[in-house]
Formats: sequence, C-alpha cells, structure tokens
Amino acid sequence: VDTVKDGQHWVTLFDPEGNEFCVLSDRKS
Repeated sequence: VDTVKDGQHWVTLFDPEGNEFCVLSDRKS
C-alpha cells in the first residue's frame, strides 16, 4: 500500500507471517 502523509511517502509491506512494516521512500514528484 502506497501512503503519503505530511509530504512523506512510504510503502506498507507484509512479511510471510503477516507482520506489517513500512518502508520510507524519498520520492520527488
């Protein structure tokens, strides 16, 4: 899931056990 909030962009991923974690991205639009 791509999420943008307060100018920050991150992607929410799930590992094989179903645990959620976020990866911050430095995207320039």
